[in-house]
Amino acid sequence: MSDRKGEALPLLLTTTLQGEDAADAQTSESVLRGLTYVGFSAVSFSVMATMVKFASYYISSMEAVFWRSAGALVLNYVCIVFNGLSVKLQTEKREMLFYLCLAGFLSVAFEFYAISHMVLADASVLIFSSPVIMFILGALFLREKVDQPSILCAALAFGGFVCVVRPGFLFGYEHATSEADGSWIAIISALVGTTAQALIYVAVRQLQGINALVIVHYFLLFSVVSSLLYIAVIEHTFVIPEATDLWVAVIGTGLFTFFGQMLLTKGLQLEMAGTAPIMRYLDVLCVFVWDSVFLCETINKWTVVGAVVICVCSSIITLRKAKVL
Repeated sequence: MSDRKGEALPLLLTTTLQGEDAADAQTSESVLRGLTYVGFSAVSFSVMATMVKFASYYISSMEAVFWRSAGALVLNYVCIVFNGLSVKLQTEKREMLFYLCLAGFLSVAFEFYAISHMVLADASVLIFSSPVIMFILGALFLREKVDQPSILCAALAFGGFVCVVRPGFLFGYEHATSEADGSWIAIISALVGTTAQALIYVAVRQLQGINALVIVHYFLLFSVVSSLLYIAVIEHTFVIPEATDLWVAVIGTGLFTFFGQMLLTKGLQLEMAGTAPIMRYLDVLCVFVWDSVFLCETINKWTVVGAVVICVCSSIITLRKAKVL
């Protein structure tokens, strides 16, 4: 009997190790799938931004906000009905949800304005500097702990901002892309939109327990109503697309927004280590390609330099915040 027990022991250990290996393999597979989902979401969002830029040649940025929100709202509500969810909210959650919707609408509105008045690549780089903005706001107002590497990255990222913005007193007022460079209003709009993203993350933390589809539903509904009010009160005009390519663009903004959001949510659920957001910078790379190939805009070489600096610095700040580095 003792011999048999001795023989059985290695088999038990082998089985346990195999189980651990299987669990590790399953975890690695989930991480890989999560990163893949986030990567595809970045591609989807880059296509959406390109369609917004194309649509802005014919309609205002606020009209683009309306079409994007309306299309995504319909698809999102279909998912709510399919999953049998209720959109009723607890009274104590409504105030924070309002702040989230307001911040989300302002973020999209300012970012779309920047996209419509700047070279798409320039606007996208500024918009994706949100980790740096969040780091600075957290240090200044929330008294979050900061470390020297992150401070250095934030300082270097500021240099990246300068490369993208290209102030005339440093880069000259006459250069290859001077006519296409965005105004300071457009640049500030991109940064305001990016800052509003930080407020969204704060609000989301206070809305735990509410299904993501329900939160997105109210955000999109708020954006539809707010954009229509702005158009009616301020712009006094609304363009109904007539050309086929414009219809494709305005419908595509909602479609790719919805797919991008679903892929991003699924990816973040599968990859919990905090590295998944880095894959979103694939969006910037794709935008550079779509901007050059389909929109035929000239991308300044300093924008490329700024994009590399900002993306690398933002990635390091994100990874250090997630305690991966």
